[in-house]
Amino acid sequence: QLYQSDRKGEDTGLEAVLIEKYFQNCVEYLSSVKNINGIETPVNKLHIKSLNLIDFRKFSNLKMTFDEQLTVYIGSNGAGKTSIAYSIAKTLSWLSAGLEKEGKHGKPLTKYDPNINCDHRAEVHSKISLGKSIIRDTSLFRYVKGVSDGVETSYLEELRELSDLYRVINDSQKKLKKEEINLPLFAFYSVERSHLKSNKSFNIEKLSNIDSNSRFDAYEGALDGAGNFGDFLEWFLILNNLANPAKSKELKELEEQIASFEKNVNTDDPVLKKMLDDKKKEHKSIIELSDNSQFFEKQLAIVKKAIVDITPSVSDIFVDRSSGRAELK
Repeated sequence: QLYQSDRKGEDTGLEAVLIEKYFQNCVEYLSSVKNINGIETPVNKLHIKSLNLIDFRKFSNLKMTFDEQLTVYIGSNGAGKTSIAYSIAKTLSWLSAGLEKEGKHGKPLTKYDPNINCDHRAEVHSKISLGKSIIRDTSLFRYVKGVSDGVETSYLEELRELSDLYRVINDSQKKLKKEEINLPLFAFYSVERSHLKSNKSFNIEKLSNIDSNSRFDAYEGALDGAGNFGDFLEWFLILNNLANPAKSKELKELEEQIASFEKNVNTDDPVLKKMLDDKKKEHKSIIELSDNSQFFEKQLAIVKKAIVDITPSVSDIFVDRSSGRAELK
């Protein structure tokens, strides 16, 4: 907060050197890692320490604690495993949303979440820690209809502070042209995880560049629970183009179109001139991406290896253009 106030020109009453020292302490706290068996691990990891479900779905009162590495809970059908998973996903969605954008909302409890015998409100209360010195309390509420004092909102302020910490420090590092910090990884595989949805329509032959290429894009839908193969398909095709920009069929077609325009079309016409300028601009951006192609090649190789390693029947995943269309095979 001191760092942000100082950058806005507000009077903090402290010397800039001291504020910078506090800022660097925050950077170190979030970015320090330790090496365990050759694997880098954050020193201060994000961890859900405990969860308390009160009148939430089938539970009148359930208290749970979680191991720092892994927690497995087992129960027969209808025991409430899914309800626990959803309560965690909904809580973390507010942290994930806050990382994406200040003030962005996560997933609230719905009218179906209060226990059928609940006469006041359903609550999901959790303690989330970041290392040993930062512990945050958060509560999601949902009041039943007809309650006279049901005006209190969910308690999310400390969770917002936690997401602000990550986002502000990362953004500051980026603006200072320094390495961005590691961000927490969220993934939720619900009972609907195999119900693949593809609600996007796009022309896969026209895909070229990633608009923002922001790693924050990965948070979008990470805690929805269901897979979206359309998103992956689009992303993989774009990544393939970025890894091979100068070799792509689209680039050759673009060069042919530009040459044909310049040879056969009167470019004094303002409409045609704009079309030619747009094509030249697109061509230039693809060529510039060639300078970063090794970076994207590395990303592509990592993703392909992950898919091949966990799927016994798959030996490769690639984009085939032999038919004249871009197809994932």
